[in-house]
Order: sequence, then C-alpha cells, then structure tokens
Amino acid sequence: MLQEDQTSVRYQLNVEEDGQYYITATGDNYWSTYASITEETEDGTQDVEIINSRVELRKAGTYYLELSDYSSESQKIIKWKAGKVKDITPGEFDIELNEEKPEAYYRLTVDESGVYYVRSVKGMSVKIRDTQTGNEILSSSSFYKLKKENVYEITLGRYSWENASGKWGILKGIEKEVECDKVYINETDGVYYKFVPKTTGYIV
Repeated sequence: MLQEDQTSVRYQLNVEEDGQYYITATGDNYWSTYASITEETEDGTQDVEIINSRVELRKAGTYYLELSDYSSESQKIIKWKAGKVKDITPGEFDIELNEEKPEAYYRLTVDESGVYYVRSVKGMSVKIRDTQTGNEILSSSSFYKLKKENVYEITLGRYSWENASGKWGILKGIEKEVECDKVYINETDGVYYKFVPKTTGYIV
C-alpha cells in the first residue's frame, strides 16, 4: 500500500538462478502501474530491458525493482507477481487464468522445424514472439511455422476479463498439399493445407 503522497516503491530482487523472469501487475489498477529494473555493477547503475513483462536476470547480479502508480486514487494498493518463465517443448499443459493470475509466460523450443498449432482454452488469448527476429505472431493465426534453432516466447492471457481454465497445448501439425478441382475431407485436427496454384486466375 502506498501512502497518499507516495507514487513508487522499491525492492531488491533475490535471484536464485540465471534465467528469464516475468514481472507483472495484477488487480484493478494494473493499467496504472509501471515497472522498471536497474542493476548495480562496478561501472554504476544500469537499466535492465523489460520486453512484454519479461526480463533476463543473473544469480550473481544485484537488481532493484521499482513499481510506480500514477493514478489519482487517494488510497493506492499495488498488486504484483514475479516468477521464473517456464521452459517447454511441444505438448499439452494445464492452465488457470483469473484476476490474480491474468497471464502465464513460457519459452518454447521445438525438436524439429515445421508447422505447429495451438490448442486453446475458451476465453484465452495467445501471443507468440520470435526472439531471433523480434516479430510477434498474431493470436488470430491457427498455424505457426517454427524453426528448431529459434526460441519462442508464449504469453497466455484472458479475453474480456473472463476466467480461462483447462488444458491448452502447442502441437505438431500435419502439412498436406492440396490441388485445385479436388474435394478433401478434414478428418482430424491440426492439418495444415498447402496450396500452390498451377495457373494464375480466380479461385474459389
């Protein structure tokens, strides 16, 4: 809880192991809360970059987290969470997102390059970021072309404050080539149809 004339609070972070961590505000006033991290080194104080609530931290580092709230409320309570980002490979996982845990953070690596798809949960949004290119893949996409040598950051969130719980997954898709003037039946989930037209023209 911040005092009436107080706008920020500062913590020293205890990092138990090297890796990627997330720091995020929760509760009703998350939109007015800003987080920044500095590291104390022999050369002085340096800002640590935070991308999509994620930050790389070292066990040997000395870090300070500052949370600021610039809302006009007379009584301000900052609710926040921090934790280690979970490393995963393709598979299915349990998830529960609510007001106290509005987002979940993962780092994905794949054993082989190819087409993958997300099996989602009702009320859940998915955002995927390629750390090599910095590009973010839109959550409206159904299939994603992922490379073995790349690392992907996955952020799960909620749609319209609706709680989301169940089993979600990112799974290897089946890529099939299709041709014009043929009829196909979609027999299973996770099929990615690739169509290369042989001639130029209008196709339905």
